[in-house]
Amino acid sequence: MLSVCCLTASIALFGQQSEFGSHIGTWQETKYSFEIWRDEDSFLSATAYQVDSQSGKRIVGEEIKLVKKRNDFLYIPDIAGPQGQVGFKIISFDKSSFIAGNPRHDFPKRITYKRTGEVPDAIVSGDDKSRHVKKN
Repeated sequence: MLSVCCLTASIALFGQQSEFGSHIGTWQETKYSFEIWRDEDSFLSATAYQVDSQSGKRIVGEEIKLVKKRNDFLYIPDIAGPQGQVGFKIISFDKSSFIAGNPRHDFPKRITYKRTGEVPDAIVSGDDKSRHVKKN
């Protein structure tokens, strides 16, 4: 199962910084859950983690790669633990949003990142459930 509050992402650029560059910055789900996207030379990366409210330590829960494979972009999270990677195909994107889908995954089946004006938002959804992650 994919946990939105804990992500680390890498995006191979091949020119897609223009497609996905608006996602750079800090996204916050709750007071203690964050996702930080950065420009790393030839790719973008994001680290998503929870902050332990008692100790202040960061706990990273998964790594994600957003890569170009042939003519497709793939969003590939790797959740901490033994479950391994899960692939989501980017089914649509523009300069301010992208939608990744995997109808065979338990949850989420769809991941949407979008910016409406100055307000960025991420939504994970599937099987009548959804969660928002907002960017500060």
